[in-house]
Amino acid sequence: MNRVFEMKDKIRLFLEVQEKRDLLAHFDDETWNKRVAYLADIFDQLNKLNLKLQERETHVLLFQDNLRAFISKLQNWSQKINFGNLAMFEKLCGVMDESEGELDQFLKDEIAGLPDT
Repeated sequence: MNRVFEMKDKIRLFLEVQEKRDLLAHFDDETWNKRVAYLADIFDQLNKLNLKLQERETHVLLFQDNLRAFISKLQNWSQKINFGNLAMFEKLCGVMDESEGELDQFLKDEIAGLPDT
């Protein structure tokens, strides 16, 4: 996901050259770009967790502590998202600054894990 986010301009150019208008439409969609940025941030965090869990001196108790800490972090982020605080999502903040928009309620609910209404 990070590679898609990092190379989005090059992918967009490639899709233009290939005349893949249906796929290119996603790269023009502001909400889609915000989702990609959010997912890139989450995958960054999951990769960090994965590396911690694979460390040489890891044992069951450390493994369990790392998982609990990550779950707590996710719950904390979910609460902050509801108040519009995006500080923990670096790439998403960058996209938000570029678009000079704000996170719409649907995307907030999506990130916070709330069901569609």
